[in-house]
Amino acid sequence: MRRLAVIVAAVAVLASVPGAKAAGSKTFKAWYAVCDNLRACVAFGFPDGESEIGGYIRIARSGAAGAAPVVSLAITADDAPKAATWSLKIDGRAVPGLAGLVVKAADDGQSASLSPAQGAAVIAALHDGQALEVEGDGKPVFSVSLAGSAAALLWLDDQQQRVGTVTALTRKGDRPASAVPSVPAPPLLRAGPAAGQAGLPSHAPVAVRRARPKDCTANPTGDMDAPLIARLAPGVVLWGPVCDQGAYSIANVFFLGDEKGGTLRPLSFPNPPGLAQKFATELSDPEFDDKTRTLTSFAKGRGIGDCGEMLSWVWDGKAFQLLGATVMTECHGVPMDDWPTLWVAKSR
Repeated sequence: MRRLAVIVAAVAVLASVPGAKAAGSKTFKAWYAVCDNLRACVAFGFPDGESEIGGYIRIARSGAAGAAPVVSLAITADDAPKAATWSLKIDGRAVPGLAGLVVKAADDGQSASLSPAQGAAVIAALHDGQALEVEGDGKPVFSVSLAGSAAALLWLDDQQQRVGTVTALTRKGDRPASAVPSVPAPPLLRAGPAAGQAGLPSHAPVAVRRARPKDCTANPTGDMDAPLIARLAPGVVLWGPVCDQGAYSIANVFFLGDEKGGTLRPLSFPNPPGLAQKFATELSDPEFDDKTRTLTSFAKGRGIGDCGEMLSWVWDGKAFQLLGATVMTECHGVPMDDWPTLWVAKSR
């Protein structure tokens, strides 16, 4: 599978966040799984080999003891055969109860959502074959490799502490659903006071541009300079000059300083525990919402935006705290609406 390298990086002091840590993400051959800090998990099955855009199956489940898996199928390839309904097979054998799945067409492809009973039937059938085949009007639409499916589903059960219970996807046991622990509460963050944005410059001062790391390649002057500049408090400004510019994104580095770009302090931003780097020193296509004091970053894995990382932080009056993270490290045409969360917090 084509995989996205770690692409996010950003400086700010992170106050410690209480609560559970994110379980992270893991790849099992043709399958990719992610669980967040609230034990909500998602597993994706993709085509075998190096196919970059094709169909996929998505199995999502919250961490709640009684939550049922939510299963859907989708394809985003423009040349995929069109059909009103899909049927499913495992290695050429029809799966009972999985014919006539209603297909929903959208701008980003075709999809079908399964009922809880249909989802349970698919999950049970995944253990008995090599490929899940989707057909429309008797013709192949796409197939998903089952290599790694059992390990991915077991990993989900393990993260949600369902192994050995009646709720497990794979290794069921006699333990009741009540043995599954309650979902932890999300970290609660408090946004700092709002600060007016009037009177800020449109370009970073010379001192800020000169403070950029030596390996920055973007032109730091004139129209090529597209900094992010925001007032966090009276006399405290977030300076974000551009560091690098690519074909479909820019990357900014950040400093805290005074209103004129003096007393600069470089910032790095906390990443969720599931990412390889603990802090990021550059943010891709960053935006700041002064009403919510939220800073966001969207790092695309490639131009079509089917993989990457979307992260957000909230300014609490002293530091930027991690607010949310949504990730998709596998570049297989999965639209952003289907990306799984890696970190969830609440801000007020």
